[in-house]
Amino acid sequence: MRTPLDATKVAQMGELLVLLIPTDEIGLVNGTRCRRWSGTTWDGVPVMAFVALLGVDESAPPDVHDRFRRGLEEQEGVQFTVTT
Repeated sequence: MRTPLDATKVAQMGELLVLLIPTDEIGLVNGTRCRRWSGTTWDGVPVMAFVALLGVDESAPPDVHDRFRRGLEEQEGVQFTVTT
């Protein structure tokens, strides 16, 4: 597992840093149920991501798992389908 780094250091290392925020849009991408996330790269490029799986390290305490799960609970929203 990687150690969190300062955003400036990440940029200096030439790595891609993206800030993503979950939307209420849930749908299918190539048959897989996903939530659409929107965000920007460190240098301001708008992006979107379709996330099917996201989790917390299994060694994290139960309260961390609970907070994470509550933060990602699905809300009713727009449905979409993407195929490639």
